[in-house]
Amino acid sequence: PRKAIRWYISEPFFYDTINTALRQQDIRMMVLWRSFLFDMHQQLEKSQSKDRKAVYRGQRISKIELETLRKSIG
Repeated sequence: PRKAIRWYISEPFFYDTINTALRQQDIRMMVLWRSFLFDMHQQLEKSQSKDRKAVYRGQRISKIELETLRKSIG
């Protein structure tokens, strides 16, 4: 549980799989990864700062996902 965020950031498999599940709202995949997601949530809560910080990270998405996102705006 203490290294969930490190795994998420440094391991492409975790990052890609979890981000895809969250973006696509794939409940089945989220249920499969629930313990890892719970560990990440706990770790984020413990390390949460009182000062807000902006964090950005590049994100690859498929053309289909991009088109779906564009259609959902407005």
